[in-house]
Amino acid sequence: MRRPSDLALVTIAMLSAMFVTAISTTIVATAAPSITAALQGLPLYSWVFSAYLLSMTVTMPLYGKLADLYGRKPVYLVATVLFVGGSLLCGVASSMEQLIVCRLVQGLR
Repeated sequence: MRRPSDLALVTIAMLSAMFVTAISTTIVATAAPSITAALQGLPLYSWVFSAYLLSMTVTMPLYGKLADLYGRKPVYLVATVLFVGGSLLCGVASSMEQLIVCRLVQGLR
C-alpha cells in the first residue's frame, strides 16, 4: 500500500514534468523567429518544431514498453535527463542544423 506522501511526491513530479514541457514549448514558439533570424535559417524554420514532435511521437510508445520492463522511475529519470540535456544543447547550438538535431534529442524525452 502506498503512503499518501508517496502519492503526493509522484503527483508533484508528474506535474513538474508537464510544466517544464509546456514552458519549453511556449518559450521556443515565442523565441523561434528571433533564433531563426540570428542563425539565418528561415528555410529550416519548421523543422525546429517538426523534429521535436516527430521524435516525441516515436518515443512515447517505446517509453511505455521500457517502463513495463524496467519500471517507471528509471525511465522517467532517463527521459528527464534527455530533455534537460537536449535543452542545454539547444542553448549552445550555433547553426539551424545543430538546433534541429538538438530539438530532436530534446524530443526523445
